[in-house]
Amino acid sequence: SRFIQGCVVVRSHCVRRIVSSRLRTLITAYPTSGYEPEALLLLGDTYLELKNWSEAKQAFAEIAQRFPKSAEVDTARNRLQQLGS
Repeated sequence: SRFIQGCVVVRSHCVRRIVSSRLRTLITAYPTSGYEPEALLLLGDTYLELKNWSEAKQAFAEIAQRFPKSAEVDTARNRLQQLGS
């Protein structure tokens, strides 16, 4: 039914917001964990799913600036290019 589909969309949106919050906490609380580039990429992708373009750009740009030798940098740069940055 449309009601159930709507509930799934709302729940999915809420879950993505929670995920983005937890990823940002991980990045902030553990800045030298070694997981920052991967967490930032997941964060950027989560923001894309939420249609929060400016936050997505910020996450991808942070990878390019802070972790230029990471395995995630090419993907981050591609996402930035797709977003028009």
